[in-house]
Amino acid sequence: MTISKGYRRPKFGYFLRAESFYNVATKEIDYSDDDHPSKGYHQKSHGESFLAIAQDYMGADGVYIFDEPEAALSPQRQLTLLINIYRCAQEGAQFIIVSHSPILLGMPDAEIFTASSSASSTRSRF
Repeated sequence: MTISKGYRRPKFGYFLRAESFYNVATKEIDYSDDDHPSKGYHQKSHGESFLAIAQDYMGADGVYIFDEPEAALSPQRQLTLLINIYRCAQEGAQFIIVSHSPILLGMPDAEIFTASSSASSTRSRF
């Protein structure tokens, strides 16, 4: 993988980690006001609120880093997230996802990098 600076700048970015989502949902309440009401993430299950925040903030022309998003999601909801990621990627968004989920690893047209404790890594394109 090569990171380079180009002419296109992302308009939005987000780092989302299932294990620290509770803190994100709590801060969302703290930062809410009349112009920006809370979306009530704490009123939903962990998986449903995690998926909701991903859907609320993902869009075209963004850069998103997800750390094991499957930890919060059922297989059905992983498919929902997969569809949303795919649609955003088709519109120009970029994603870096650390995952063990075979569902998320099945992303069409994805470049998959495998890292291991050895010095080598592998790269696949699906």
